[in-house]
Amino acid sequence: MKAVLSSFTLDNARDVLHYLPSDMPRAKWASVAASLNGEFGETAYELFEEWSATAPNFRKTDARSTWKSCSRRNCSAGTLIHIAKGYGWTAPRRHPVTPSEQARIEREALDAQRAREARKQIAAATLEQSQTCAGKIAAAMWEACVSEPGTFPYLVTKRILPHGAKRGRDDANRPVLVVPMRDIDGVLWSLQTIRADGGKRYLSGSRTAGCFHAIGEQLATAKRIILTESFGNAGALAAHHEGAIVCAFSVGQLLNVGTALATRYPNAALIFAADFDSPEGGDGGPGVHYATKAANALGAELWIPEAIPGRDKTDFSDWHILQRQQSERRAA
Repeated sequence: MKAVLSSFTLDNARDVLHYLPSDMPRAKWASVAASLNGEFGETAYELFEEWSATAPNFRKTDARSTWKSCSRRNCSAGTLIHIAKGYGWTAPRRHPVTPSEQARIEREALDAQRAREARKQIAAATLEQSQTCAGKIAAAMWEACVSEPGTFPYLVTKRILPHGAKRGRDDANRPVLVVPMRDIDGVLWSLQTIRADGGKRYLSGSRTAGCFHAIGEQLATAKRIILTESFGNAGALAAHHEGAIVCAFSVGQLLNVGTALATRYPNAALIFAADFDSPEGGDGGPGVHYATKAANALGAELWIPEAIPGRDKTDFSDWHILQRQQSERRAA
């Protein structure tokens, strides 16, 4: 494998692609794109499109968007060769390599590696610049928002307080609830906007990884930190539990945010409050999966809400709303 990779060229890639069906499953097709992009960069796109165009369901826009989405993936010719072997391809036999030829191959391999590293560094720098710019936009937008008194429809539906969220307007000039997204050092990187119907969006191009919104007790003095997925959940938990409540905004960020909190505040007990995202009797779906993964990794406690009869999905916000509705009916 090493000998094959060290001298792999665009011509080699073209020969391999002739062996592969262009209508292969989409995930493998995208991996082919990532392999060519990672190994050769933009110079290989024409080859990828030429090969993809032989598929009956080929769409040029899909090919281009898939290619662009692969620019940050760490793939190389090895991925393409691995896929090809699955279709029965074998590397051609080679004659013994002379010392001078071996030196040339190693130089070319080193140059290719340096080119890949340079592309990754440029991509990382571009991303950082974009996120820094988006952070400045977020700060300006946040400054323009006004305090929310608690009458926004989403808050009324969820029966929760604003907890630091403000009222603003989205690109379509519709009123939205705006929740700040900060890192462990308190730097504002992005905003989550929530429409009256509950639809949510992040500020375009902004950093969301490792960002969260904390309510309740101050993190620095809290004896326990309850970490959950959404702002609605956080508000519901704050109505029933003491301590600091943190929303990570997505299940995929529970571990990242949890790790940052556990590192900065090691004396606070960390609890993950999961969403139950599958029908009653199921495995809990992604909400339970990611919360369990994070809790196990950090040695933290895990809370999973009981199922509400007749509902496929349940979170702590659902239970809070149900209890508030029952209280309102009793009071009436």
